[in-house]
Amino acid sequence: MAMEWTNNHDIALSRKVLLLEPYRHKARTVERGKVWQKIADNLNSHSILRFLVPKKLVREHLKLLLDKYRARMQKEQRDSGVEVEETELDQALEEINEKWETTIEQDILLLNNKKKIEKDRAMGEKGMQKAE
Repeated sequence: MAMEWTNNHDIALSRKVLLLEPYRHKARTVERGKVWQKIADNLNSHSILRFLVPKKLVREHLKLLLDKYRARMQKEQRDSGVEVEETELDQALEEINEKWETTIEQDILLLNNKKKIEKDRAMGEKGMQKAE
């Protein structure tokens, strides 16, 4: 039986994500998996909202929420002049989105820096071999 996500479920999920910050760990790592599990466990132990979700569903639902949020923000930018009141969920998704994108940008910078260092090292070794 599939769980029906309500706005209150979405808000609870976004609060847990902001609190536990799964994006601080590299994708597809044990550490990130543990954070998603902790988020699912926290939601499943919620006495009022009655969650019953595995970590994979929690992760997929957040991705769906972020995708919808990003699409809506792009549409609002195109339809400029349309002022839409932000809900608590919108504010939480905006913060999650910004933090996630910042983490991705930092990962890209680190990767590019690593590649540059490796390239410089290889060039240095070539230079040393020529000098011998």
